Amino acid sequence: MPFAQALVLWVLVAVVMVAIALWQGKSLNASLIGLALLSATVLTGLAILHPVAQTTSLLGWVVGWMRNFLVYTILLSLLTKTPAKKSAKSGVLFATILILFDLLG
Repeated sequence: MPFAQALVLWVLVAVVMVAIALWQGKSLNASLIGLALLSATVLTGLAILHPVAQTTSLLGWVVGWMRNFLVYTILLSLLTKTPAKKSAKSGVLFATILILFDLLG
């Protein structure tokens, strides 16, 4: 992924995270902006790892599993206000099912 595309994705994710939080009635403060920037950084970094996750090696499967787990957990936690522990349990199940489908398909 070229740097310009990654930068646009990062800005878009940060803006969407802030908009979703404001829509849920949260106030715009430094904590919210910091959380949005951190989330955008993590999600963009995971998107950049997509080519590595597509390889058929063990590293590709591990990176793919971590990528699916983190994206699902972060989005579930932020969008639905689900507690982090419950989101992580769901994320493990989601990522494992996706990797199994990848291995069997």
